[in-house]
Amino acid sequence: TLPNTAALLMLGLSLQQVLGRKLIDIIPEFTSLLEAGALSSHRNKEQNVVLMRGDKSINLLARITTEKVAQRIIGYVVTFEDVSDLLDAQRKATWSDIARSMAHEIKNPLTPIQLAAERLKVKYMPESASQRETFTTYIETIIRQVDDIGRLVNEFSQFARMPAPILEQHDLSSIIHDQIALFRAGSKDVEFVCKGVETGVDKKSTLSDAPIILCDAGLIRQAFTNLLQNAVDSTTENDVEKPVVQIEVEKTEEAITVNISDNGTGFPPGDLNRLTEPYVTYRQKGTGLGLAIVAKIIEGHSAQLILSNGNHGGGLSGAHVKIIFPKFLLENINEGGVA
Repeated sequence: TLPNTAALLMLGLSLQQVLGRKLIDIIPEFTSLLEAGALSSHRNKEQNVVLMRGDKSINLLARITTEKVAQRIIGYVVTFEDVSDLLDAQRKATWSDIARSMAHEIKNPLTPIQLAAERLKVKYMPESASQRETFTTYIETIIRQVDDIGRLVNEFSQFARMPAPILEQHDLSSIIHDQIALFRAGSKDVEFVCKGVETGVDKKSTLSDAPIILCDAGLIRQAFTNLLQNAVDSTTENDVEKPVVQIEVEKTEEAITVNISDNGTGFPPGDLNRLTEPYVTYRQKGTGLGLAIVAKIIEGHSAQLILSNGNHGGGLSGAHVKIIFPKFLLENINEGGVA
C-alpha cells in the first residue's frame, strides 16, 4: 500500500507496478520472510534475502514487523537495506587473511623441495639410459609442480598484500599500448584490435587530447595484464578458429572508459560479480585470483569494473570488461593538483 522511493529504486520498480499488489507476487524472494513473520510469535523478524536481477545479485538485510489482532495479521511493514558491498568487503578481508596465511605456510617448504630434487638429479642419476630417462622425468615433474605451486602462492601473496596505489599522472593509452606489445609478441595466433589506443604513442600528445589519469602505473599494468591474459586464454583454451581481442579507449567529458572484448565463450551465466571474488574462476586452468586482483586494483583507483557478455561492438560476442575512470580524476589534473 505504501512503497517508498528508495525501495522502488533499489528494486528497479515503479509505483504503478506495485501499488495494490501482493508483495510475494512482486518479489517472490520475500516469501520466506513473510511466512516467518506470519508464524512467529514476535512482531519483528529478520532475514537475509538475495535477489537476482539480470546477471547481478543484490544482498538485502530484510526485516518484517507485523501487526496482529486476535492472531490475525491486519498489516505489516517490510524494510530492507542493500548490504552487498558490506558482505563483499567482509569476504575480501577474510580471503586476504587466508591468502596471507597460506602463502607463508606453503612457500617455506617449496625451496628445499626444489633444491633436493635438483641435487637428486645430479647425484643419483642412473647409469642405464632407460632408467635415466624415467628418473629425469620424475625429477622434472617434481620441479615443474613446485614451480606451479610457487606461482599460485605468489598470486595469493600478491592478493593479500596489494600495496596502496601511488597516484601520478599517466597517459593511459601508453600503458595499454605497452602491454599489448608484450602480448602480441607472445600470442602470435591472436589478433589484437586497438581503438583509441594510439594517442600518446604514435604521436606527441598534449594534456588536453591524451587520456591522462591519476594512477599507479605499475598496478594498472598488472590489471591490464590479467585482463588481456584472460581474454587470450578464453579464445585459445576454447579453440576459437580466429581468436580476436579488442581494446578500446574512449574519452568523454565525464570519464575515460576502457573496453576489453574477445570472441571466446564469454563469462559463465549467473552472477558475474562473483567472478571478482577470490578463488572463483571460469577458466580451466585459472587460479581464481586474476579478476579478484583486478577488482582490488580498480577499486583502489576509485574506478568502476563492469563484466558482461554479448556483442559490444566490433562483432565480438565473448566476454566484455569495461573499466570507467571517473571524471573527478580528470578535473584534478586539469586544475593542476590532486585532491
